[in-house]
Amino acid sequence: MVWMGGDPDLYKYFCQRYRMLVRERGFAGVVLPRTAFVAKGSKEFRKWLYQGSTTRRVDFLLNRGRWAFDTHPQYSIALVVAQRGLPATDHLVSVAGTAESKRMWAEQAASPGVGLAPSTFGPEWETPLVRSQAEADLLARVRTGSLFPRGADGHWSCFPVRELDETNDKKLWARDGDARLWKGESFGQYDPHGYGERSLPPTDALWAKVRKPRPGSGSLLAPEPARGRTQAVGLG
Repeated sequence: MVWMGGDPDLYKYFCQRYRMLVRERGFAGVVLPRTAFVAKGSKEFRKWLYQGSTTRRVDFLLNRGRWAFDTHPQYSIALVVAQRGLPATDHLVSVAGTAESKRMWAEQAASPGVGLAPSTFGPEWETPLVRSQAEADLLARVRTGSLFPRGADGHWSCFPVRELDETNDKKLWARDGDARLWKGESFGQYDPHGYGERSLPPTDALWAKVRKPRPGSGSLLAPEPARGRTQAVGLG
């Protein structure tokens, strides 16, 4: 067994066993947590799955209410079908999701899914959730060129920050206020619409949270000197 990095978790070792158990041109059908397709510690498994084998289908579902499996009701789960053997140069991985009920699963299973080319995946083969071929094609184009934090051709720089979370920063949401904030639900993938906009009071504690002295200290841009850095805040 090879240590994959990250937190120890049994599913990582099971992931490594699959490539040893399947014969050449044989198929494997497995159920894995969604984290196997996004977590940094599972990147070697994904590399084997997408580069060293021919992955036919990946379906994602949300086990809300335990409708699919008798496990934690909020777990996102992946169903994978892969064939041992190198993929063809023009192979597309069929990905679908996310079903949240038996009815939705029946529709999803009957659909062809969205065909993902290698350029659609993340740099460590993170598997995106896209709802249509148009979204997948757009994502593939967005991934070309410089990394997102460095902007188009390096002309600007930005970094994502998780803040004003209603769980982690609950005290900032004590009452309504004049400041307006677009929450995560305000954004469909590649389709910001603002429907989940919320209000909160523009207190000193709020501004201290968003106007931090060293923004982006944990981002890809952290090693670079801050030259004329401007911080954009999601409040209006």
